Amino acid sequence: MRDLVGFARRGGQAVCGREAVREWLQAGKAGLLVEASDGSPAERARLIGRRGLPVVAPLPADTLGSVFGRDHAAHVAIAPGRLAEAIATEAARLAGMGGAA
Repeated sequence: MRDLVGFARRGGQAVCGREAVREWLQAGKAGLLVEASDGSPAERARLIGRRGLPVVAPLPADTLGSVFGRDHAAHVAIAPGRLAEAIATEAARLAGMGGAA
């Protein structure tokens, strides 16, 4: 999961941070939101609003942040495309594994 988000970041297909993510949402650049699993549900709801955008929360904020060279990242926007699809698929797979344990 970290590698996929890292590929998106290095390819210019991902941004992190509330303001950068908000800008991508307003511009219609985001195809997927990756939220920190330990982030605030209320903050997530304020950011996303009523958009019908897919949202996954597979990793904690410190792990997401490490991909971007930060201590933590609660919000990451991924551009539409194959990497966004791969991240969504992997997140669903990981969520299924967590429920089976």
